Amino acid sequence: MSMDLDPDFFSTAHSPDLAPSNVLRLIKYPALSSPPDRRFPRLGEHTDWGTLTLLFAKTAGLEVKSPLNGWVPAPIVDGAVIVNIADGLSLWSDKVLKSTMHRLPWDSLPFDLDLFSMAYFVNANAVAPLKFLTRKEGKYVEADMPFDATFGDYQAVRMRIIHEKFDSDEKGEGPTLDPKFVDIVRNLGVAHGNGLTFEGAEMDGATEITVN
Repeated sequence: MSMDLDPDFFSTAHSPDLAPSNVLRLIKYPALSSPPDRRFPRLGEHTDWGTLTLLFAKTAGLEVKSPLNGWVPAPIVDGAVIVNIADGLSLWSDKVLKSTMHRLPWDSLPFDLDLFSMAYFVNANAVAPLKFLTRKEGKYVEADMPFDATFGDYQAVRMRIIHEKFDSDEKGEGPTLDPKFVDIVRNLGVAHGNGLTFEGAEMDGATEITVN
């Protein structure tokens, strides 16, 4: 309502009857018996791909990248939930709402302690049209799109960029991804589309690691 959009603008893209629906993950990062290779964190920096992520955690560890490009710890507040804005909501809001870059480094929790969390990922329907908003004269309106794509297409491209999971153009497996759309996603300025960057190492997809 504050964005002066139709009341059902977001809800129509989040039908509980359509895939992929929302996902609840119970996560354990196990303790290690010896110090880890510090080039590789518990979880590399990334943004989430859906609309919102609700994180239930009782142990410190999560770090969030600030607008000044520094990393700050996400505080644990008793009875509170950490809310991560994901790429979908960032795109919808013309990036006024920032997709949260976050990570789990080793410094935030000793390596010999377990870390537990629950993450509830809120996703738009795979068939929902991918819409970008822009602001004109103080109001949000739908931007003209140079392509037709869905949130399912967007998530498939993210899987391809980050995990190299789909390689349809080479082996004919998985969904067919338009190379032009892949390039658009890489340059949206929202998705962390160039692989995972760790301290001292850069990972392109999940197939090659180059140590700097």
